[in-house]
Amino acid sequence: MTFPSVVAATGYVQSSDTTSWAVYTGVNVNHGSILIVSAAGLPTLSTASSGWSKLGQQNHDDLGIDDDIASAVFYKTADTASDSFTLDSTIAKQFSAVLIRVSGGGTVSGSSSSTSNPPNHSIASTRDVLWVTAVSAGGTDIAAGAPSGYSGLTTAQGFSDGVSTSIGYKTATASSDNPGLFSGIIANGVASWTIALYASRNRRSSGFL
Repeated sequence: MTFPSVVAATGYVQSSDTTSWAVYTGVNVNHGSILIVSAAGLPTLSTASSGWSKLGQQNHDDLGIDDDIASAVFYKTADTASDSFTLDSTIAKQFSAVLIRVSGGGTVSGSSSSTSNPPNHSIASTRDVLWVTAVSAGGTDIAAGAPSGYSGLTTAQGFSDGVSTSIGYKTATASSDNPGLFSGIIANGVASWTIALYASRNRRSSGFL
């Protein structure tokens, strides 16, 4: 088997409250893509953009304190020379996101937590995996460093009344991973993810699917 690899990781920020955010347009994704989106507040996040699926959403509800966070992961397993993504939200909020363009793989799964400690995530058997870990935090709070063993720290720093996103990634032959903490995260409102991307066993080429 062959490890999936990161082609590029790019951060985006929406600085004003809105229920519809055109995160990007005209991006070449002749691979697959994973998009981690963070929202300041607790809206339900979705998209009608072609080919995209939602892996899940994790909310951090601070029970009356103004530090609520929503974090969602979307993925696309398609080949297009000019991709776009528009985020839809049930509440007008500020957002940030990191787009990860990937070569290889085909199966995406993940686990989430309402804390700053990305959770352990397990898959059915030992595989050559691209592990992605992400943390969403309130305001301008971005990570200073990825968890131990992870690299490629990419951040999207929001504004004081917005939300920020930080990610890191690594490759490892394993059936589970528990990333540990990002360094430098101080906000109370935090949500985190551990995501696995790996190739299907009958895969004969290096494309995303």
